[in-house]
Amino acid sequence: MIRTQTTDYELIVAYQTLIEGLKKRISKTGVDDIKQLSHDFRQLYATEMKLFQLQTRSDQA
Repeated sequence: MIRTQTTDYELIVAYQTLIEGLKKRISKTGVDDIKQLSHDFRQLYATEMKLFQLQTRSDQA
C-alpha cells in the first residue's frame, strides 16, 4: 500500500485522538476493574507503538 504524506498525517491525528480517549477511559476506570484496565492498557501501548512507527517512517520520508 502506498501512502501519501496527507494520509500519514491523518493517521497520526487519528492515533493521537485514540490515545487521548484511552487515557481518559483509563483514568475513569476503577482499580477493581482489572479486566477492563488490562485491555485498555494493552490497546494504549499498541496504539502508541503504531504511532511511533508511523512517525518514524514519516520522518524518514
